[in-house]
Formats: sequence, structure tokens, C-alpha cells
Amino acid sequence: GDIQVVNSEGEKGDEEEILQDGGRRFVFELEGLIDGGKGEIVIETKPSWAPIGVQHFHELMDDHFYELAKFFRVVPNFVVQFGIPADPANKRPKVINDDPVVQTNARGTLTYATSGPNSRTTQLFINTNKNGNGRLDNMGFAPIGVVIR
Repeated sequence: GDIQVVNSEGEKGDEEEILQDGGRRFVFELEGLIDGGKGEIVIETKPSWAPIGVQHFHELMDDHFYELAKFFRVVPNFVVQFGIPADPANKRPKVINDDPVVQTNARGTLTYATSGPNSRTTQLFINTNKNGNGRLDNMGFAPIGVVIR
């Protein structure tokens, strides 16, 4: 089935909470899971890892950009990817520059997809390889956060 983000917002009770390093916590409510059920993913952003990417992600989240977006690419033991808007008219032309890679693409980290240097927009992936995807580090993929639940 199609996994889609039903709702995406600051964690309940923590909406105004700014974490110690300026990061924020976000809850993605999902539906259409393989068993037909629902679930959630909680992501914590890490500005010290990638300040440009985190700021852009915060702006997109504040605009509810990812609501009703689907996970459109699932590669077992590699990544799950999302970030194409549910409404095609909701395109974001803004392209952001790369951040230096200071954190490895470990399992559970959240990273922007790119089409080359300085080409990040709205598509992101969660690293799912149990051993991490460290080979992406030298390719310029800078994680911006981590799944904490």
C-alpha cells in the first residue's frame, strides 16, 4: 500500500520546545502501512550537524509542506524517501546549498536527497540499513536529524 504522512507537526506538548542545540522534535502520523494500520515517526533535528538543511526543513514543516505526502521510494535495507508534495501545485523552487558532512548516515538518520552538489530541495530519506549508509558521507549527504521513535 501507499504509506502517506497524514499529519506532521511539532510533538504534542512540545510544540514550542526548542531543544538544547536549537533542534526541534516533529511527529509524522502515517497511514497505509503494510498491515493497513497507522503509526508515527518522531524526528529530532540537529542544527549542529547541518544548519542550512535544518533551517530549511523547519520552514517546510512550519508550512505543513509534507502533509499527505507519500513515501514514494522504499529500498529495503537502504532508505525510505519522501518529499514530493501531495498537491503538485505546492512546489518549492528554493534550492539550498550543501552543508558539510559532520555526521555519518547511520541507521535512522534523516538526510536530503540531491541531484548533485548544492541541489537540495524538499526530498528527504531515512537511512534504514542496519549497518548505516556511511558510503553516502563522502558523496556529500549531510544528515539533518534522527528518528528517535
